[in-house]
Amino acid sequence: MPTLHDTLWDLTVDELRYRLKFLVPGSKATRKAEIIDGIKAALDGDGLAAVWGTLDETARHAVSEAAHGSSGRHDSVRFAAKYGSDASFFTTSGQSRYHDRYQTPQNSTFLNVFFYPEKRPRARVIPSDLAERLRAFVPPPPALTMPSVPEPAAKDGLMVRHTEAEALADLGALLRLAAMGKLGFGAKTAMPSKGSLPGIEAALTGGDWFPPELSRIPNRKPWQQEIGPIKPVGWTRMLHAAGLIAMKGTKSSLTPQGLCAVEKPAWEAAVDIWRKWITNQAYDEFNRIDVIKGQSVKGSLTARAPRRAALLEALGKCPAGEWMAFDDFSRFMRANGHLFEVSSDPWKLYICDREYGSLGYDGYGGWAVLQDRYLMCVLMEHAATLGLVDIAYTIPDRVRPVDNWGMDDYAWLSRYDGLRAFRINPLGQHVLGGGHASFKPTQPIAQARLTVLGNRSIRVVSGNLTAGERLQLETWAEPTGEGVFRLDEGRAIEAVESGRGPDDFARFLEERDDQPLPETVVAFLKQARDNGAAVRQSGSAVLFECRDAATAEMIAGAKELTGICLRAGETTLAIREDKLARFRKQVRLLGLGIR
Repeated sequence: MPTLHDTLWDLTVDELRYRLKFLVPGSKATRKAEIIDGIKAALDGDGLAAVWGTLDETARHAVSEAAHGSSGRHDSVRFAAKYGSDASFFTTSGQSRYHDRYQTPQNSTFLNVFFYPEKRPRARVIPSDLAERLRAFVPPPPALTMPSVPEPAAKDGLMVRHTEAEALADLGALLRLAAMGKLGFGAKTAMPSKGSLPGIEAALTGGDWFPPELSRIPNRKPWQQEIGPIKPVGWTRMLHAAGLIAMKGTKSSLTPQGLCAVEKPAWEAAVDIWRKWITNQAYDEFNRIDVIKGQSVKGSLTARAPRRAALLEALGKCPAGEWMAFDDFSRFMRANGHLFEVSSDPWKLYICDREYGSLGYDGYGGWAVLQDRYLMCVLMEHAATLGLVDIAYTIPDRVRPVDNWGMDDYAWLSRYDGLRAFRINPLGQHVLGGGHASFKPTQPIAQARLTVLGNRSIRVVSGNLTAGERLQLETWAEPTGEGVFRLDEGRAIEAVESGRGPDDFARFLEERDDQPLPETVVAFLKQARDNGAAVRQSGSAVLFECRDAATAEMIAGAKELTGICLRAGETTLAIREDKLARFRKQVRLLGLGIR
């Protein structure tokens, strides 16, 4: 930072003159050197403190923030977020924010005695020696903490969801759904397919954030706006980004990592999924703000990593277990410097029309339009879906109006506009805080009570099965009547083959039955564990057909081909795929050719 002397000499006479008249009313100095000497004299000794004493509270905060800051600059974005409005350097609007060379003494304020224009970067800065003197008597700025709000109540259209237990149940149900081939999604977008969407929603504990009657419009016209799915999109994208699910043709399947996730406690799998999501480069959360067009244009959006890093850093400074208003959180991020950009060139983004609706116009693509929508999407579609934050929200209809060109036909800019408040729950503290040894996951309350009989029948004796509970039962047992299932050997073998453990299913039954499991059921599950892993695929082989049985016998009996070549019939030989080169070489040494 330059000194006061150097700063003053960089200004024009007009820029100097009105500052001198603030400090020395009636001064007649006209030459630049005289004016500079007059300003420095007025700020010398106790003069600086006397001038600071004339400032109002907001102006004093501006001086304090800059003087005690590392750069000495006034950050208008952070200041306005922290104190509610920006400091006033001029009494009238419409003037240049950064260059006060066009301002006049009639509309400037005393703050210009402390701050001076800096061309690169464009900002207002306190000279270094002036800042050092100010720190001697100007108190440091007050620390900013994230304010909490009372726990919201579900009324007057406000919906409140406690997500941890829901998400842990959803995770297991969706992995089972994927193993059954019913979790269809797009190979490139990871968006749930239209055909699989009803099954996904039915498997979710409590359903999507909005019920179908609020999120869907039957026979929707192209101009009609609907909320659409949120949790199903978050789940399919996160599971795919974590490498747990894949598509084989038109059917979903579990990857080897997915099979491992099935064996883990759900909360451990959630930790892995979140870590994979925040580092994934395949999907950009902002793409879900589909009212804003132009996102596919090269260079229109910034890299994902800095955005996610800013959000995670801010969440790490929030009070865990306390509800926070989203608007307070947004201001907290700006005031504490957790800043990020969504677009590197807002002129490439637009609403409705590339020219008139461009977000490059002043006030069209600011923090409230871009950053707030990005934050709401990540919190609602990913963090809440995975069970890290509880949320309070309403339908998004006109709760966050945007005064941009082209918004007249839209009821909301994003489907997440109704997010009002959130809190970091215990699972969120564990995941976002890097893990705590004392963490204990919330145990979902079993809604249905079961009785498990010695004949391997399972009956629902009270309550109703959730979609996840029914899916768990049907993985191992065949429905035989209303609320009645019977353990099935074929289904149990398939479950073990796909990586699901009988111990997990046994715990599922024990949590819902007051009596110990019958010995016959324990034995059945043990046999399923043993028989389900009785045969293991060890590799692939290629079949060769010989001209006659004698040729097959000669090749199979060759000493050099012991352990490589196996008879698979009278004239057929089976060769391991990884031994083909050796097989071909030895056959030729026998004087035979392979066609």
